Amino acid sequence: MTNGNVNFKSNPDSSILNWTYTQNGVDVSLKCVELDFRNGTLSNFYDGWNIYSVGSTSYMPEDQAISLALPVAENFTLVFAQPSNGTGTNGPVTGNSDTAIDVMPDLTNATTQAQFSMQIRNTSSIALYPLWIITFKFYKPVYDIIGITVGVWGDTGQIENCQAEGINGPPSSTQPNPTTTPTGTAAQTNIDLSIAIIGTVVLLFVAALGITLKMRRK
Repeated sequence: MTNGNVNFKSNPDSSILNWTYTQNGVDVSLKCVELDFRNGTLSNFYDGWNIYSVGSTSYMPEDQAISLALPVAENFTLVFAQPSNGTGTNGPVTGNSDTAIDVMPDLTNATTQAQFSMQIRNTSSIALYPLWIITFKFYKPVYDIIGITVGVWGDTGQIENCQAEGINGPPSSTQPNPTTTPTGTAAQTNIDLSIAIIGTVVLLFVAALGITLKMRRK
């Protein structure tokens, strides 16, 4: 049930209680409080309510985000490093260094998947903004790459990143085993964001540990 800006959910099968901040019909999953009870004992506690703020909940529709992401994906060059003395596109390859193979993706028969979430835009702020994650999955894998994913900010249309999606499992025995090296300005992954999230998780763990110790003392 929803009351104001709070959306409450409970799962009796796993005894999970969740209070999520909601605004303009958008549930901000990171800005929530969640308690997980198992066998009558608090087993997990998360509190991101006062950690995150909301920068914007206005976002473009899915089809518009896809139209912005498509040309970025189409112009994203896949660069593979093939080991020396292997088999290249024009026959055997010999030498002391790896051979670069550039492949432009073919998205003619690609399937499209769109996922919406609220994420941090930069490390100088903990404000969350709408982000579309658009994945174009190839009809047929290119070596060990199955598609290209593009991040589009839902409120501004700015491209956040563009990266190749790998396939799980060993590569085909008839193909070289290349290492993908994405090129282009949109290929830069926001590493600082990952560092910020890791730091937040550590702080939450310390807070949860302190609460658990207090409960045991009582």
